[in-house]
Amino acid sequence: MKYIISVDFWKKLAKHVATDPRMELPVTFIRRNSVWYLDDIQQVKGKWTETTGLLLVMNSLELLEKYRPDIFPVQQIFIPVYVDTKRYQFYHNLYVIRNGSVQWSNPRTVHVDLAQLIDPVEMLRGTAKNNLILMKYRHLPTVDLEKVFGTKCLILGTGTLGCHIALDLLSWGVESMTFVDNAHVSHSNLLRQCLFEFADIGLPKAEAAVRRITAIYPPATGKVKGVQLQIPMPDHAETSCDMEEKVGMLEQLVSSHDLTFLCTDNKESRWLPTLVAVNQNKPLINLAVGFDSWVVMRHPLTDPDTKYWSDNNWSRVSVENMGCYFCTSVEGVSNTTRDRQIDERCTVTRGGTASVAGAYAVELAVTLLTHPQGFHASGEICNNVASSCPLSTVCPPQQIRGSIRLFNTNQCISRRNPQCCACSTHVSVYYRDAIAKFKFLENVCRDSAILKTITALDQYEIASTRDNILEVADEAPRATD
Repeated sequence: MKYIISVDFWKKLAKHVATDPRMELPVTFIRRNSVWYLDDIQQVKGKWTETTGLLLVMNSLELLEKYRPDIFPVQQIFIPVYVDTKRYQFYHNLYVIRNGSVQWSNPRTVHVDLAQLIDPVEMLRGTAKNNLILMKYRHLPTVDLEKVFGTKCLILGTGTLGCHIALDLLSWGVESMTFVDNAHVSHSNLLRQCLFEFADIGLPKAEAAVRRITAIYPPATGKVKGVQLQIPMPDHAETSCDMEEKVGMLEQLVSSHDLTFLCTDNKESRWLPTLVAVNQNKPLINLAVGFDSWVVMRHPLTDPDTKYWSDNNWSRVSVENMGCYFCTSVEGVSNTTRDRQIDERCTVTRGGTASVAGAYAVELAVTLLTHPQGFHASGEICNNVASSCPLSTVCPPQQIRGSIRLFNTNQCISRRNPQCCACSTHVSVYYRDAIAKFKFLENVCRDSAILKTITALDQYEIASTRDNILEVADEAPRATD
């Protein structure tokens, strides 16, 4: 016997079961060319039907599987069914009755999963990524979408940059994100930070961002998380309290995610995450914006199994020799907000700067996820890549710098500085010392000059000052007799 139960019927049944406690429902079967079609739940008694049936709704799947009718109904077709209305799962058996005996029955319970056809969330999950699937088959056959979908991303800083990063990740099908921030949504945030609205004012930014992402894309519920955390910062003594707890939480967050986006709003808040990521050898992409300029860069990694390119080529640098955000900073790191007024402590930037930087950061991340060497790919300068080159897999840059005012972008390379205040071995020695670690970090928060002493940057400053004095002295006019 062949029989067909339509999706429309299951939809009506799910709605009916959710609203009507009745356990027995009359149904109608129409027979056409030896196939029985379940048409509809009878709404009017006495309506003429070709073949009547009875649908018995069970309270659980276990009862359905154990159910064996003792007395068969008069109806020709008898269907015991269990409906899971939350997950849109349907289970049923089917008996064809003739003269009080079973003429035909299913050998076992039939399972029907219609979540992707009925459940709005599952329908969204199945259709939202159609653009990515079409993109893969039409333009980027080498892209590993499953790898991209499964990437766990940590977003440090839920401000303007962090909000754009999250939406761009979502457009690539990334559902696992963790927002980290210590601030609350304020009136000044709403026009720049696209995950917040007026009703969010006063809420923790990380919490509000989670609510908005899951509202936009409900399948991400449970995979998007928010963490309220104050990151200890050099020259900010107020952040040194509870150092062990804060550092432990930050370390756990970095280690449990595949990739970190560093989007905090001042230089010193980027120091500890850089130190943690470099010492855990975890991929980190740093973003920063000025008034009309921006930079996106990836940080150094080490991998003894990777064969690196020679550093003799100025336009290419191995990933372990890449510079971090602080490698070009000869003045170290200090409190950049100490002498600023309250209204000067936010980043003053043109409206499109953060969105452009966020887009480049996410596209760089996807390029590296797709690259044969992943995040261990060497950094290159290659500004003449053909538009058909799939995700620029040949030339993933180390850093990209752009200007909104000039409407241009440039690929750049900076090498690792052995005296860097964040990624050098001088600093890592103290960070990796289990005994002195937290005392060292507390002291840095109270006085960042310690970093200059450790890395000998203070000697560089002394030498530079002496040279400047001598240079000025040589150029000064001599007194005449």
